[in-house]
Amino acid sequence: MNATFYDFITQNPSWKDFDGNADAEIIFCVLSRNASVNSMIAAIADGKPALSPCVMAVENLLEDVPETTMTLDRDRNRQAVGLMVKTILAAHGYEPVPDKDGGAKTKPLPDESRARYFSEAAIYRKI
Repeated sequence: MNATFYDFITQNPSWKDFDGNADAEIIFCVLSRNASVNSMIAAIADGKPALSPCVMAVENLLEDVPETTMTLDRDRNRQAVGLMVKTILAAHGYEPVPDKDGGAKTKPLPDESRARYFSEAAIYRKI
C-alpha cells in the first residue's frame, strides 16, 4: 500500500503546517510514484541514500514553480523532503538505519546525483 500526503502529515505532527501546501503535496506525489519508489529501493540495495535517485527531480520541479513555498535553501523544507521519503518507504517495509544517537544514519549523496541543495540523506534498511 502506498503512503499518502495525509500519512506524512499525521505521522509527523510537528509538520502539520505543511497541510494544504500545494508545493509540498506535489513533491510528495513525485517521490511516491512507483518509479521513484522503485529507484529509491534500488539505491538502498546499492548502499546509497534513498533520496539519491530522486533528488534532481525534486530540485528541478521546484525551480519551475514561481514563488514556491518549498524553497530548498531552507533547512526545514529539506527536512520535510527527508520525512516524506521516510513516510513513503515505511509503507514499503523500510526504515532509516539508526545512528548511535537514535537519529537516522546519513551518507553523502553520490556525485552523480548532482544535487545542489542536499549534501547527504538517510540510508535505509528493510524491516
